[in-house]
Amino acid sequence: MRYFTIKMFLDDAELDLAGGHYIAISFSVIASNIEEAYDLTEGKPACNWSSDSVAVFTPCGESPVFFDKITDSDFVPLVSKRFMEFMATELSPEVQWLPITPKDEDGNVIPDQRYFIANPLDNVDCIDLDRTPHEVDPDCPDEIDLTDWRSPPVLQMSRIGDRRYFRLTQHPQTIVVREDIVRMIEEAGFTGFAFSELPTS
Repeated sequence: MRYFTIKMFLDDAELDLAGGHYIAISFSVIASNIEEAYDLTEGKPACNWSSDSVAVFTPCGESPVFFDKITDSDFVPLVSKRFMEFMATELSPEVQWLPITPKDEDGNVIPDQRYFIANPLDNVDCIDLDRTPHEVDPDCPDEIDLTDWRSPPVLQMSRIGDRRYFRLTQHPQTIVVREDIVRMIEEAGFTGFAFSELPTS
């Protein structure tokens, strides 16, 4: 079985492959509970999420379009209603779907758009630390910093089990997706997604 990480941001070449479109990839999540919004980067369930939570979309390029996946600087993936409806049965209860109201920079609700935070609830301690260049995060000793951007975390297959969509316990910014889920996303033609295969041991 192969595993991939979701690339948080598309580079220019990937944007060109997606049809030359640019989308609002810069936004801020405004939650009713700031601590709960922070927990979304740690793979913790949001128990008191407000349906009034807002994401502010900033357009990039001359003709921005809305992809099915958008990410903010805190590594929180937003997905379209179309994606949520397609994947909810397949990925629940592994993923918590939290509604977001998209607004423009002037505070106006963007019509005909509905997004959800796809919050992975599985945290898997499966990084092979002997084969992954890293250092311990001094501010959070239970997590690591990757010391070489060219060397992604190496996963220990024996510790993953049957998980298909999860965060790494020691590096929760990394969301891992099993190859069968990647295939479903690609075959359905969802936009804004790019994947990088992770090494395993």
